[in-house]
Amino acid sequence: MVQLPSPGETPWDVELNAAINGIDADLQATKTEIDYRLDTFDVESAAANALLGNTFGIDEGEIASPWTLGAKMAQEWWTLANFQTGGGYNSTNLAPSLTGNGTSQMLRTRPYCGNQPSGDTIWRLEFDYTMPDNGWAGISLAATDASLVVYPGTQEQWLVGSGSKRRSGHFLFYFKPTGTGGLYLQLKLELGNNCASGLLSVSNVSLRVAGHYSRTMLVSQQYQNALNPEVHTQHYDIPNRVWRIGRQLFDADNALTPVAFSAVDGYSTDQPYQNTLPDPDLARTSGFIYSNTDEAYITIPGTSLRVNNNDQIMVIWNGTAWEYRGNTHGGEYTRPTPGVSYKIDYGSGAGLVPWTLSPGLLGCERFQITLPSEYRLTNAGTTPYANVDRIITCFPDGMTRVDRTTTFLSTQVMQNYFEWMSSHDTTTPYVGRIGRGLTVLQEVDTHPLLTEPVVGTLTTATTGGTLPAATYSYRVTARTPYGETTAAAAKTIATTGTTSTATVPWGAVSGATSYGVYGRTGSGTERLLATVGGSAVSYVDTGSAIPSIQEPPRVNTARLYNGTTALMSAVSTSARWSVWREPRSGWCYGNIYDSETVLARPEVDKVLTRLEKGSGIHKQYTNLMWAANADSVTIPANTVWTATHFSFVYRPENPDRYHTEIAVRAAALASLKDIYPAT
Repeated sequence: MVQLPSPGETPWDVELNAAINGIDADLQATKTEIDYRLDTFDVESAAANALLGNTFGIDEGEIASPWTLGAKMAQEWWTLANFQTGGGYNSTNLAPSLTGNGTSQMLRTRPYCGNQPSGDTIWRLEFDYTMPDNGWAGISLAATDASLVVYPGTQEQWLVGSGSKRRSGHFLFYFKPTGTGGLYLQLKLELGNNCASGLLSVSNVSLRVAGHYSRTMLVSQQYQNALNPEVHTQHYDIPNRVWRIGRQLFDADNALTPVAFSAVDGYSTDQPYQNTLPDPDLARTSGFIYSNTDEAYITIPGTSLRVNNNDQIMVIWNGTAWEYRGNTHGGEYTRPTPGVSYKIDYGSGAGLVPWTLSPGLLGCERFQITLPSEYRLTNAGTTPYANVDRIITCFPDGMTRVDRTTTFLSTQVMQNYFEWMSSHDTTTPYVGRIGRGLTVLQEVDTHPLLTEPVVGTLTTATTGGTLPAATYSYRVTARTPYGETTAAAAKTIATTGTTSTATVPWGAVSGATSYGVYGRTGSGTERLLATVGGSAVSYVDTGSAIPSIQEPPRVNTARLYNGTTALMSAVSTSARWSVWREPRSGWCYGNIYDSETVLARPEVDKVLTRLEKGSGIHKQYTNLMWAANADSVTIPANTVWTATHFSFVYRPENPDRYHTEIAVRAAALASLKDIYPAT
């Protein structure tokens, strides 16, 4: 319909007004689109940078559950299997048992799993078992061919044995067979002939294809004679293609007894499981796990990612002075009623069920501690001024969720309040970042980066080597225990004849403990030839060294560590996450703050997120600032504060953007609560 001119308007006015209205509409639509993109920027940019796919909980744009170790899919393979004893079969008994009778007996079942050429089929095995009290018995798993021959490069894995501290229980294991061709999976029960009595049994056996590949979380009693649990999580180191171990301890922390949210250790290798649990690829030689003790799991060297976790610290007026109240500052005690309790999720579909602390590593998908405590002032005797209830839920990918409720039992005057505070080892170096979304707001560095060495003029000799006539390119890096620099600019040299050498000189780099020499191929495709000591300033390539597949690093991670260096605090009022990275081991420890819930408290005006190093201790925490810039606030009796915080222990995909993993998870706290449930 053509719009006619209004009185006093010309057709040109109508056209002009229509154009203006169209522009306004376009501008409004653009503004709406910009607002939408700003609102969703964190999530979209996080998804775009989620290089680890399901590890970030994002699967082709859909939210996934990264901690779920693969839903059981397809058919139950064991229903198609036969248990075999001697030369016969027992096809009707899928819950067999053996009793000692003076002879060695064996039962095994071998479902045919077909061809595995792609290596992307993940299996989930679980069963309940009972072991005899004397003699020898064990249950093992192996990948074999049709002739019962274990595949080359794989190893029969003993899962549980009669010497295990846990004589009965539930076993959960995820694995990826490496065999190709006609693959069989053999579950074997073996009873030694020195078992005079007793029962070896396996029941409720389930073997199914799983949704995706992840390693099981393990939980056990911390020490043989202690009353505290420990949790082992397993993390994939993408650049190095190996698994790493993180161990989380729950033990006494100052006055808070018997259990507290204490330390996290990171191990540079998967050494704790070399001889204690089967390897998911069935490719590593495994000893009998029942020959080990719990102490064997915790004595290897590790990096302390967190020494203490205070969770919350209050500065309370006791009538005459201010007191720091919190588990590392005293004044917090476990409430005897209802007391500490534990739950475990076996991954069987039953969810979290009650669990009693006991020895022996146990596979599971979630582990939860309910920790009720109370806060007391020094002049109040045993009368608490606040009760605190924590539900701590651990997930196998390194995530820990803490749901906390603080109930003030009496009116208190509070000066400062620190929330989700963690302290780190004083003997290890850290770099730290705080941010919102994928944006880094501030950074703290505990030690300087080394500069890459400068390569001098290359020279060649026509004798003494095996280099044929060609043009060769070389680059050099400097190294410390905390990383490696990027490579210096490439230098080239042309050789003649067939017995030449090439000498690569460089300038010494202060603080370097060694140098990496890359080269021989064309510029831009150099590979590692040799690692030489820190006092060296040249390398002679005779042609005998075989280049590795290792390329020069793209990120400078070589650092010097000065443990006495004091740092300025990094503080931000808009941060959603903070993270420390220990560059020597590559482990990261990050926190995600429940800022929405915290800022909803009427007493709170803003939250300051801090990273700092003071007195040699690395810290990350939030500091609540009171409304109207008050120095202190009065908290009435019956006030209830709640919050849900997350911490995440991981090895970053990119050491230069080591914050990405924690930033992605912090993009949407509501989604994070759904992805990592506490129920």
